[in-house]
Amino acid sequence: MRKLKSILGPCLFFSLLPIFASLNSQTEIAESMNWKMPAAGNESPDNLFHGGKIKILFIGTWEGQIESIKLAEKLRALEIATHMTYSNKELGSEKFTGAAIFDPVETKRELSGKLDKNWDLIVVGKIDWAAFPKELQLKILKKVHSGTGLLYIGIHNGDRFIKRIKTEKSIPIEDTIKASIILDKKFKETYSLPETKIVCAKLGKGKICFVDYTGELHNGSIQMLTPTRYIYDTPFIYDCYLDFLNKCAMWVTNRLDVKTEDANAHFNMDEASPADIELQPDKFSFLPKEAITGKLLLKSPKTNISVVLELYDNLNRLIEKKEVHVSGDTLSFKFAPVAPLVPLHYICAQIISNGTVVSEARKPIAVKTEAAADFVLAVWVTHPVNLPVGKNLLKSLKSYGVDVIYSYNMPAKNDIQLSSEGKAIAEANLLSMPYALRIFFSDSPVNMTRKPCLNDPEYRKSIKYIFKRQEKSFWPYFPFYYSLGDENALSAYNNADICCSEFCNKDFIKFLQGKFKTLNDLNTCWHKNYKSWDEVKPILLTDAKKDKYLIPWFYHRMHMDKVYTDIHDFCKGEIRNFDPDAKVGFEGFLCGSTWGGGDYTQLFKQLDFFVPYASVTDNEIMRSFCSPAKSYGTICGAYSATMSNPKRSSYAAWDTLFSGGNLIVWWQASGYFFENGKIIGPGLKPDLTAYSWFNLLCDEVNEIKMGAATVLENSHSVNSGTAILYNRLAYYAATANDRTLHLNSFVKLLKDSSLRADILCFEDILDSSFTPEKYPLLILPGCEYLPKSVAEKISVYMNLGGKIICDIYPSTDMNGNSLDIDKSKMLMFNPENLEKYNGDWGMGEVKNFPWTENGAIIRKNFQKLLASIDKVKAPVELSDTSGNDPFDCNAREWSNGTEKYLAIQRYPYPDSPETKNIKVKLRKPVFVYDIRKRKLLGFRDTINLNIQQGDSFLFALLNRKHLDFNISVTNGTLKISASEKPDEKLFFKIDIFSPDGKKISYYSGNAVITDGVGEYHIKYALNDAPGEWTAKITDIVTGVCKTLKYTR
Repeated sequence: MRKLKSILGPCLFFSLLPIFASLNSQTEIAESMNWKMPAAGNESPDNLFHGGKIKILFIGTWEGQIESIKLAEKLRALEIATHMTYSNKELGSEKFTGAAIFDPVETKRELSGKLDKNWDLIVVGKIDWAAFPKELQLKILKKVHSGTGLLYIGIHNGDRFIKRIKTEKSIPIEDTIKASIILDKKFKETYSLPETKIVCAKLGKGKICFVDYTGELHNGSIQMLTPTRYIYDTPFIYDCYLDFLNKCAMWVTNRLDVKTEDANAHFNMDEASPADIELQPDKFSFLPKEAITGKLLLKSPKTNISVVLELYDNLNRLIEKKEVHVSGDTLSFKFAPVAPLVPLHYICAQIISNGTVVSEARKPIAVKTEAAADFVLAVWVTHPVNLPVGKNLLKSLKSYGVDVIYSYNMPAKNDIQLSSEGKAIAEANLLSMPYALRIFFSDSPVNMTRKPCLNDPEYRKSIKYIFKRQEKSFWPYFPFYYSLGDENALSAYNNADICCSEFCNKDFIKFLQGKFKTLNDLNTCWHKNYKSWDEVKPILLTDAKKDKYLIPWFYHRMHMDKVYTDIHDFCKGEIRNFDPDAKVGFEGFLCGSTWGGGDYTQLFKQLDFFVPYASVTDNEIMRSFCSPAKSYGTICGAYSATMSNPKRSSYAAWDTLFSGGNLIVWWQASGYFFENGKIIGPGLKPDLTAYSWFNLLCDEVNEIKMGAATVLENSHSVNSGTAILYNRLAYYAATANDRTLHLNSFVKLLKDSSLRADILCFEDILDSSFTPEKYPLLILPGCEYLPKSVAEKISVYMNLGGKIICDIYPSTDMNGNSLDIDKSKMLMFNPENLEKYNGDWGMGEVKNFPWTENGAIIRKNFQKLLASIDKVKAPVELSDTSGNDPFDCNAREWSNGTEKYLAIQRYPYPDSPETKNIKVKLRKPVFVYDIRKRKLLGFRDTINLNIQQGDSFLFALLNRKHLDFNISVTNGTLKISASEKPDEKLFFKIDIFSPDGKKISYYSGNAVITDGVGEYHIKYALNDAPGEWTAKITDIVTGVCKTLKYTR
């Protein structure tokens, strides 16, 4: 670092110091070269890293110097120096004449001095050759001629450059290396990309390697050595290119002998179709219940030939085989409907003559896969997966248990790229989630109009075009989800009271006409005197405040919430036009605020999946509002907090499950960004192995898939007798009065107290099932405004004995009239200081201030208030060794007949003790099983835990020991029967092993048994090995295991 300081200069050095520090602290990020120095007397060219560490001179733009540091770090250079230029085209600038940096004369003199020193390697990063004065050009070439390697990045037409030097005859250059790729085969298959052109040459004793990113539209500002992001968000390729340049650097410095290959060599990965036979399926995409039909065409018809037709899936399983005789030039074929394990299948045809295959054809088709696992892991992939590096990335993600690939930014890619990406994902036996568009706005609006307006017919026309492209590219492979974007919001970060476009104003009038029977009714409510509906316009907050009357503005916000929901519903409708069963949603919630447009009571009815950032409140709202058919979960990622504490990955996975979710979206697969001087982003290293934080998450998700998700998703979460009202009017009022809405605070306080509350909407309050018997306690956060009918129902609820906690008394209905409600029966509690900390991304939980004195007081006071309310009880009592509340632990409960399941979690807070001893007091003595360890802990009413930060436990509380069960197998059907009929469902993990002892993951899975008897069907293929197979059946709850051997 002292060397860097002396070269970069003090000002720039200190400005880059935070970045350098983060680089050095993130030791896993940089894959460094471990030099292998041969012992004395054993020097050999076979030693890959002979020659020792290298000295490097980097010449590039001042903005791109971070990449020089990264490459030097990978090479573990002995010494480096950097020369910063003003731009890609100028070493210096007249703007800086007389200054210490970028003065044209001074920078030329400085570079000349650096070139006088001895260097093993000179790296020029995207600087035009013409930017160097003639004398410096000659100096660089002379250095190469005497043995220095030259790695020149971003020079176009390296061949022409070589010819020009030869023509000038200033120095003889011999282009004896004809190859334009200097990669060995393995490296080429992993990392080479079509956008990269490499030209190599020898110049005297030295070597030159020109690297040209031919697909690059511009040089960029910070990419000195790697391609500028031009179509894809490609941080993974950034890392791959640094590894590739590492190889190039070692080659030009004679440290590594890399074989050359013909530049025209390529791999043809398309299906083969010989000239005399052709397969024509009736279509490419088939549903599971559809027969697979088509035609076989013989281009050279023969009489009575034998044709073998086979149907394989992409696991190389032979599904069906038939042999037919053909007379003529056409044969129609039909395969039975498929129960697919993976989407991609192949129809194969062979012409047999005298026992020999004389011609064959192979054609891919897709069959819709019904479902992934009970718990799904999706990974955001930002770079082109159809390229060799991407295909290897997909294989790696599959090996870690990833189910779904979130394919980023579809609109920025052309049709060929899209189709090939959909194909590549299917070829990896993965499911897809294409990113179609982003409904997001953060600009300053003109005339309070959103651009684009969500009601603008031209905007909706453009959306239709996007989905037409999606239909052609991804739909043939049946995406598992369709994403409508990341961080969708009507308006984000700008508090814009939009939208007042002509289209929204017209729609607003229709909206109001559905709310008010007559214009006179609206005038009465709004305190206006409109003569016609055409006069009505949205009342903005600024005007409502002037009038000291918020009701008209509320209707404007209610309308915009509807507009926001409607555009998502419109998109879903366009997708459902070509995929009737499509699951449509979005991730990264920024829509929950007043300005965001996200009325969850509307939105969660219309869409099919939701993935917010880690938020206990969003989790509970989704659990309460989403039907069982919908999917929801959490976004995780290598954010700085997660990278410093990987236990947050573990916590996030289990917290998602315990919150009722079944989906994790990881941002992102690979590569990384810099944010506030810290590295964020990667799941995989450049060698495609996982970083610790991603590896830990995958381990946890894979364990969840092995049974925990099956158990909890088929059980009922136990409510503590508490409900919280979700009220969009409360959001509006809080915004208008510049106060905090305490919905988050109440949800967090309840969770910290191990109390699970249901979130209710107005419809739920009005439903006959809302009674004090079901919910002894109702909490009203910020509910100053309520519809009159809801307030009346709450009054009835209180008269029947229901308890109310509120932080502000309900006072006004939607017509501006005072509510007739007995405030004396309400308990007032205001957790005002709990919202000052909003958490950070990737934690898996939002911090509840348990370590501050004020937060602890608020929490104790709230728990004291709850203790005064009958029938509101936590499932267990938690205490530390001193008998006090452990603060950072919580419990949640589920029921399955007479069985209970109990989850205990501890928040992964870095400022808390690493390990705690806590006591879990149960309601009564029961048989306690540790579900994760598959272990009986005994008959007891207390569980003692040694719990670390981020730990998650899952227990079964049974009134009896495990039930015995019997198993049998007949023709691929595994039958399980309990020794007696239980009241509850039974859950079993099924592992299937082939005759060679290998576990067959695609035949293994989980089974849910009702009434003590059930079946598990194994979809054997015709080419599965004959012999003795093994089925291992494990009771997921108790861990009791039985094994059965059988022959197929």
